[in-house]
Amino acid sequence: MGDVLTVAVPISLAAALGVVPVVLVIVLLATHRPVIHSGSFLIGYVLAYMLLGSFLLFWSLDLKPQRDATTWGGSLKLFLGILLFIFAVKKLLNQPDADAPSPKWMTAIRTATDARRIFVYGFVLAIVNVMNLAIFIAALDVVFQEGDEFGFWLKGASLLIIVVAMCITLIIPIGIYLVAPNRDVILEKTRLWLDKNGQTVTIGVLGFLGLLLAINGALVLF
Repeated sequence: MGDVLTVAVPISLAAALGVVPVVLVIVLLATHRPVIHSGSFLIGYVLAYMLLGSFLLFWSLDLKPQRDATTWGGSLKLFLGILLFIFAVKKLLNQPDADAPSPKWMTAIRTATDARRIFVYGFVLAIVNVMNLAIFIAALDVVFQEGDEFGFWLKGASLLIIVVAMCITLIIPIGIYLVAPNRDVILEKTRLWLDKNGQTVTIGVLGFLGLLLAINGALVLF
């Protein structure tokens, strides 16, 4: 299990570098109910991946452990690798305008006052984030390809570890808010750094991971 997670967890950490969810959590920590609002967003975000991962987990149990899983895994890695590389190129060619207003959906989350609505926003944001979904599926595929060597409970534990790794950058700001004495300064500096450098980091990680997955998938298939 350890060998598998040393591959799956670094892949899932690429999703943790997404700027938008982290910035939204930091913004929610500045509202009048910081822990409840940021916690609601985080729970919705985590739940979306847990539900999707659970569905894929049950589906993977029906795969034949040898040829079917290998062919499927190689095809999936090749497809996801190409997809992630395309995302990296797209982000590189379409740099955001610093003076452009925030999208309406982001403004809606920032101004929301109902924890239930914020929960839904977190859930939906996880589902519609195609880039993160691709990374999530790639990480799960590493685990699910083990076939019969991994039982249901080991696969479930691996799923939980992968989801935590993907959401770690959302968990950390909440932890800082709860324990750090100068939390406002730390969180504001983090937000400003992400606004300035987050796009560059994301492009680099997506490009590297996309090439890695595509090459690995091609080697499996051909």
